[in-house]
Amino acid sequence: MRRNSMGFYGATAVQDAGECPEPAYTVEKSASSAGPVNAGDTLTYTVTVVNTGTVTVNAGFTDDLAGVLDDGQVVPGSVTASTGTAALTGTSLNWSGVLAPEGTATVTYQVRVDDPVTGDRVLRNTVTPTSEGGTCVAEGRCAVEVPVADDCDKPHKPHGNHKP
Repeated sequence: MRRNSMGFYGATAVQDAGECPEPAYTVEKSASSAGPVNAGDTLTYTVTVVNTGTVTVNAGFTDDLAGVLDDGQVVPGSVTASTGTAALTGTSLNWSGVLAPEGTATVTYQVRVDDPVTGDRVLRNTVTPTSEGGTCVAEGRCAVEVPVADDCDKPHKPHGNHKP
């Protein structure tokens, strides 16, 4: 067999040349507020998954919410995925789906901060890719920490019929 620029004569794709492209995807996480947030506030979290490779990928992630659920609760019915399947199991949000090259999946969910706050006053969580080829898009872009304001920092609402 003769070689050409693809590796072998007659090859029209990398796969034809005997090379198998590796799956590759990135995961990134953000929150609607950097904080501090107050008791009773609702935050929206977004996890974006992008197929950065040249082949279809079976992608997945786990978002560990243990450091969030000590200070808040996932709003019922708020977990959505643009493609694939997302489910809350215990303190983990798990997503899996198939993405074509350059395909994107967006998973969102909301968390309402407890009132009164009972945890450590930090909504802390990290998303981790769970399938072959998955990486965090950049250092620090898979973890989110949102501080919860002390009660003394919370705006006070006037009570009764007081006039200024």
